[in-house]
Amino acid sequence: MGKIYIKDMDEEDISQVALLSGELFKREGWDREAFEKELDNPISRVRVIKDGFKIVGFYVAWIISDEIELASIAVHSEYRGKNFAQQLLDDLINYGIKFNSKIVFLEVRESNERAISFYKKNQFEYLSTRKNYYVDGENATIFQRKL
Repeated sequence: MGKIYIKDMDEEDISQVALLSGELFKREGWDREAFEKELDNPISRVRVIKDGFKIVGFYVAWIISDEIELASIAVHSEYRGKNFAQQLLDDLINYGIKFNSKIVFLEVRESNERAISFYKKNQFEYLSTRKNYYVDGENATIFQRKL
């Protein structure tokens, strides 16, 4: 592994991030245009985690008043289990605390037990269910964490 670090996503990162999103989320992955819009969105916080020059994960969050919505978080499958998702989530939580955010919300597939376990480990609590949220009709579970 090279030097591991987290930074703001920039134009040079978009191709790698869009490719990673497509690989991990298939039809629901964000494309290049979606990430370009996020760079121009004043409420967006888009960060990447890199291993040397390779992007191995990212998150997109929207900061709205004193609330944060974690829109997407992903880590390349080869890098799972190596604390990268934790580093990304910690980066977002620390940012929220620094700027007096009160709560973080997120949605996750009901069937994504690994992600649900990760969020629960990080003090996220069940809030509600969104029926038929995903393209294939699967429900989304909404979690929140107070800061």
